[in-house]
Amino acid sequence: MADLNTNIAVEDFMKTLPDSSLNELYESAFTCQMIFRSLPALAQQYVMRLLFVDAPVTLRALGQWAKKTSNVEHSKSVSRLMDLKVLQRKDEVSDVVKLNPIFRKSLLNALENPTHEGSADQTDKHKPNAEQIHSHAVSSWESVLGHILTAAIPAPSPLAPNLAVSVDRLLLRMGLVT
Repeated sequence: MADLNTNIAVEDFMKTLPDSSLNELYESAFTCQMIFRSLPALAQQYVMRLLFVDAPVTLRALGQWAKKTSNVEHSKSVSRLMDLKVLQRKDEVSDVVKLNPIFRKSLLNALENPTHEGSADQTDKHKPNAEQIHSHAVSSWESVLGHILTAAIPAPSPLAPNLAVSVDRLLLRMGLVT
């Protein structure tokens, strides 16, 4: 888990960015997930509820989603969401708010397609495709079979020496060879 001071530093930096730069960052599902995870629990609840509501909501209605005893948490959560521009006012004088549409789209995309490019779950860009996996499996299996068939004949094993020893031990334990 990230250090609290690191989260605060990143959020302080993000608060200083212009809207256009923030929106560019929010186009990445990874960034949206990072911001979402750094939010307090009540702010996360607000984001999750608003994620599936495409209409603006009044701040009063938003306040009704929290317990009456949570006014301080509510204020801090709304303030944090507004500072990060995750929550946006409809206009300057209105108390009507909605999720940043770019943030909303990216977070929805990350939730609906967890392995979609740009999500936090996709870390290996060099992962093999199905054909490469199949080819490797066939090659490995043929090496093991070749080792088993040539075990009685003193000849070099098609497997690497340390792997040949491991295969021999496995076959002995399983009772497949004597």
